[in-house]
Amino acid sequence: MLEYRLGSATILDRNAGVSIFRIAQLFVAAGLILLPHATLAEDEPLFELNLVGGVGTVPDYPASDQHHIRAIALPFATYRGTSVRANYEGIQADVVKRPQLGADASIGFSLPSSSDSNVARRGMPDIDTLLEIGPRLYVLIPTGSTKEFRLIFPIRAVIATDLQRWTDRGLLFAPGFIYKIPLQENHKSNLIFNLGINFGTNRLNQYFYEVLPEFAQADRPVYRSRAGYIGSRASAIYTISSRRFRYFAAAGVQSYKGSANAVSPLHRKDYDATLFGGVIWSFYHSDAKSKTLTQEL
Repeated sequence: MLEYRLGSATILDRNAGVSIFRIAQLFVAAGLILLPHATLAEDEPLFELNLVGGVGTVPDYPASDQHHIRAIALPFATYRGTSVRANYEGIQADVVKRPQLGADASIGFSLPSSSDSNVARRGMPDIDTLLEIGPRLYVLIPTGSTKEFRLIFPIRAVIATDLQRWTDRGLLFAPGFIYKIPLQENHKSNLIFNLGINFGTNRLNQYFYEVLPEFAQADRPVYRSRAGYIGSRASAIYTISSRRFRYFAAAGVQSYKGSANAVSPLHRKDYDATLFGGVIWSFYHSDAKSKTLTQEL
């Protein structure tokens, strides 16, 4: 479980076969990479066009015991306005203007998964691309240094789509914190730690864990899902930037032990890990410059 953009996304799954889809619509996107953006300098471009590319290994769904290697290529725009800003974490607007308190839009984007390539879900419907959007409250905790510690409280509506159908999949509540350590004075290199907990409504948990009678088998009995705790997450992300490129490497661990649907036959694993890395290329910079100094994560 990326800034708004108009364009197309390409996703490759080496084990499940090649799945290529195009999205021609306005996107607010972030979540894919979970990269906080560096403190902005006043002379940075007001508007940029970017391309993010990366590859990693991710589970087919929360608590799945199968991984697939995924590669993505995704264009997005960056805008550094006075009151509204957009980049690869999403859209930030000055809804609440306090030194240590704010609100913005929280965005997420989860990759699809083919049930034909997953033993536990074989014969069941595929898991579509999941788009997540909703408000996020954040609290900045003073550290007395250039380090940044931020509590986040996002609530997102989840929409499942194969670009032909658009289905409401409930709500995700994902509180946590982000801790950023600048490794260079100009913020060109950062180390970011992210820790959080995920809770889902029953409509969301059904999508991952419910087994209807028509899909039941001897080793996959009928199961009715419940709302509640999905799992916990922790990740470490390293970024290094130049004028046109930002490189990133991320590693994360997830725990699903004690989840609300731990007895589902589709809950196959209590602990998991993910790896991802890639590059963001800023191929167009506007002549106009940003006039605002921000410290958003």
